[in-house]
Formats: sequence, C-alpha cells, structure tokens
Amino acid sequence: MSYILEALKKAERERELGRVPGIGSPHETPPPRPPRRWPWVLAGVLLLNALVVAGLWWRGLQGSGDGIAPTSTPAAQLEQEIQAPVVEPPGEPENAGVPAAEPVLPPPVPARRPLRPLPLPEPLPVPPSPPSGSALAEEPPRPAPDPLPALPLPDPSPAPTPVSAAPSPPTRPDPVESATAGNPPAQSEPAWKSLPVWPRVPDGIYRQVQGRLAVNAHVYHEQPAGRFVLLNMKKYREGERIVEGPYLEEITREGVVLAVPGGRFRVKAR
Repeated sequence: MSYILEALKKAERERELGRVPGIGSPHETPPPRPPRRWPWVLAGVLLLNALVVAGLWWRGLQGSGDGIAPTSTPAAQLEQEIQAPVVEPPGEPENAGVPAAEPVLPPPVPARRPLRPLPLPEPLPVPPSPPSGSALAEEPPRPAPDPLPALPLPDPSPAPTPVSAAPSPPTRPDPVESATAGNPPAQSEPAWKSLPVWPRVPDGIYRQVQGRLAVNAHVYHEQPAGRFVLLNMKKYREGERIVEGPYLEEITREGVVLAVPGGRFRVKAR
C-alpha cells in the first residue's frame, strides 16, 4: 500500500508542476538541517590544550621551587668567613705541578764599531796685537827714500805733418757704355707671334678648315707631355690631327698653332 500511495502522490505532484501554485496546493517542507558539531569539537580541543599547558607550567614551577636553596645575606656570609680558620692542605709544594719556566734571554745586541775621533782643525794664527803708544814713541824714524833721477824732457819742436797725395779727378763713364748697360738687349719674340690669328686668315687657309674652331680648355706646361687643349669640346695633344682638318703643331702660352697644306695660323685661348 505504501508503494501505491507514494506513486499516487508522485503523480499528483507531477500534475501540479504545470499549474501555478496556490494557497491550497501542497508544499514540501525542507528537511531540518543537522546540528553543527565542529564548534563543539574546536572548543574541546582548545580546552584540552589549555589544560596541558597549565599542567606543564605548574610542574615546572614546582621543580624550580625545590631546586632553589635558601640564600643567605652578605653579612652572614662575611661573618662565617671571618670565623672559619684558614687550613692549608698538606701535600705537594706550590710549584710541584707548574712546569719550570724557561729563562728569558735578553735579545742579542749587535756589536758596534768604535767611533774614531775626528781630527781637530788646526788653530788659526793669532794676529799680533798693535803696539802700544809707548812702543810707537820709542821706535826710531825710518830713513827717507832716495830721490828719483830726473827724466829728459821731450823736444818741444812740432813734428812734420805728412803730405797727402792729391786726389785724382773722377772719370766720367762713356755715354755709349751707360746706355748699353741701362737698356738690356730685347729678347727675340717667338716665331708663332707673327702668324695670323683665326678667323682672320688668308682665304686659302680658311677653305681648308671644315667648320669653326674654338679653344674650350687650355693647359700649358714646360714639358710638352703635360700640355693639352680642348678644341670644340675634344681633347688633343701636340702632333695630333683634329677633326676639322688642320694639324695641331704646338701648344703655346696664349693658344695653339695649327698647320694646313700651304700655311700656318694660330687660335687664341679664351
């Protein structure tokens, strides 16, 4: 029967789950909570610990009280020491157990050589004391020195003055020689200075040049190997033929010397 009642109650509870609970709907009461035991266990452990500590403390207090001897006052101790006779125990001598101390030797003193006395300086001669006034009075006068013989006087006549030679008249330089010395001979000009300058050249030379000529860069050196020019933006050295036709004969300080069949001319550097 109990199983049937429990099944009916369970079926009724399941039906009631879909409905809103009301006042008359049965409610399950929650089971009561079991009483908490751990506070009582903790209190018992603490009480037991306190009892053990108290017992140990009491036992130690009794043991320390039994071991302490009654102390006497300083006055009583002093009186006992005065009244007690001093008795020396017979037996071994005082130094019987003490080993004999080794004799302490003084540190060795190094031998020192005897000092030789330094030689004393010789005594200075004592100057004679000046004679007293009585000794000066008794000293005889010294004899006067003999007079010197008279020297012969020089002749007062004047010495003859030397006759100086007559100065020679100054010579005038030759006007021709002075003019020659003042003006040095003129240096001969180089031959390329007399050549015509481009573009003012003869027609025969002008027709043989194909195009214009312009020196863009000019480098002159004492050694011919260090000279070069830029003609129409092209680099040339002495002895080379340029594109325009002429032959580069020489690079001078002022420009270049060009040569064509039948004539020579020069182009100045800018």
